[in-house]
Amino acid sequence: RRRLRKLPNAVNVTPVGTRLYAAPELQSATTPIVALSTNAALAVDIFSLGRMLRYMLTGLPPGMSHQQYLEKQGVLVPMLKAAVRLVRGKKGAAHPPPRVVLSPTRLSAPAKALIGLLTNKDPAVRPTASAAHGHEWLESGESPQTVRSI
Repeated sequence: RRRLRKLPNAVNVTPVGTRLYAAPELQSATTPIVALSTNAALAVDIFSLGRMLRYMLTGLPPGMSHQQYLEKQGVLVPMLKAAVRLVRGKKGAAHPPPRVVLSPTRLSAPAKALIGLLTNKDPAVRPTASAAHGHEWLESGESPQTVRSI
């Protein structure tokens, strides 16, 4: 098994990807390359991991509450269904599959705690990858279905 040599003290980070998943310290960047300490650069990835975990468990895009999602669906879903019907040339026959979105309040307490740790606005408070790997929710063997009965 290979071990990493000593990590450099600082790295240059180029913010790429969807801004909604980016850590706050990258969202406020004004230059294409951001110089960060190695620990801060790793914390950036941990934040994105937390945003992705929330999305995978709830289906909610980052920065959107369950209520906001439902309000958007009230407007967008009928328009999307109509567009699908037009494209397929059939009246009322096309229905896109329903998207299951859960309120974050339905997540188990350990799952919410892990997401909260990973997405902490303070990079110094975010756990390392190995510390996150040892979190109660991952160690408990709780199934991916982390919701209380609906």
